[in-house]
Amino acid sequence: MSRIDELADRYFRHIGAPWQPNLTGAERTTWLVYPKADERKVTFRLPLFEEKTVAAGHRWVSFDFTSVLHRWFSQLDPDHQLIYLEEPDSLHEELDLQGPQNSAITSTAIEAVEASLKESGVDENTVVALSGVGALFGFTRITSVLESIRKFTPGHLLVLFPGTCDGPQFRLFDTTDGSGYLGVAITPHSSLYDA
Repeated sequence: MSRIDELADRYFRHIGAPWQPNLTGAERTTWLVYPKADERKVTFRLPLFEEKTVAAGHRWVSFDFTSVLHRWFSQLDPDHQLIYLEEPDSLHEELDLQGPQNSAITSTAIEAVEASLKESGVDENTVVALSGVGALFGFTRITSVLESIRKFTPGHLLVLFPGTCDGPQFRLFDTTDGSGYLGVAITPHSSLYDA
């Protein structure tokens, strides 16, 4: 059995368990953690996870973050686009990596997910799969985006996370600077870890 199939089986056992009412957004978040080298394989096999979700009696909706930066950049007026292309260092003002406020990139990501979920009609029985989180790396904090998404997602979130998880410490793309995320982590080498 391949590593992706094992992850899918572990995910099925988790998502197939009865859902408890009145859980917090973090408690309704599952992190599918896998080696960064498997990012394309997992993305390609995403229909397998949808299949497992439907087999467990839940709806499935997915959102891919890979187009968010293009969406944000295309909304800029041509003068600002030119400035960022000619002087990439000036982009740091748009990044949301330190402060509590949402940058334009973070807001664009949140608005894109919210619009997609409204169009899909998500409910309490829906799993919202978030892929392409690596596209946000270096531009915004995943926690900033997730905190807002959890507010308008009544069901469960599944975050596809190419990296590592060591206890509550997650490292996107195995970077040295990790973050503590709340939720349940499903990894290739362990069944479940409550972070």
